[in-house]
Amino acid sequence: MKATCLLIFLSIGFATSATFGADLRDVVAHPEKYNGRQVDLIRIARVPGYFYLFADKTAAAKTDLSKALLIRQNNFAERQYRAADRQWVRVTGVMSSESRRGWDPGTGVLLKRVQLLRDRPSPRIKDATVLGVFQNATVEPLAIDLLPRSEPGAT
Repeated sequence: MKATCLLIFLSIGFATSATFGADLRDVVAHPEKYNGRQVDLIRIARVPGYFYLFADKTAAAKTDLSKALLIRQNNFAERQYRAADRQWVRVTGVMSSESRRGWDPGTGVLLKRVQLLRDRPSPRIKDATVLGVFQNATVEPLAIDLLPRSEPGAT
């Protein structure tokens, strides 16, 4: 009898704390279905300030927020989150559709854990802040002058 009760309590405890592996597209389409539940999502992260998970590479490259889910955390400027930009990540957190005071609007995942997935090839999304990559094969320092773009038609 005691063993049966223990088994029941353990089963209830596991069921209430279980993480749901969910598809991001379904979570974005039906957030109310996951509200209050812990979810485990694997997708492409973009951290241009706020932290978003994107359903596919095209949406991530265009920063199409209609195909994205906000990942809510207290400090969105931390280096560990910036390292996740344009990378495959696993995010674990609790789904919430309640707005938080001003700076975190709408539906999102309250972040518990983020993990970079290094076993997947990088999605290779262009970084608009990179203007060029140079390799100096000499022993001397290389100085590069960046000139502003000229207006069309100007000579």
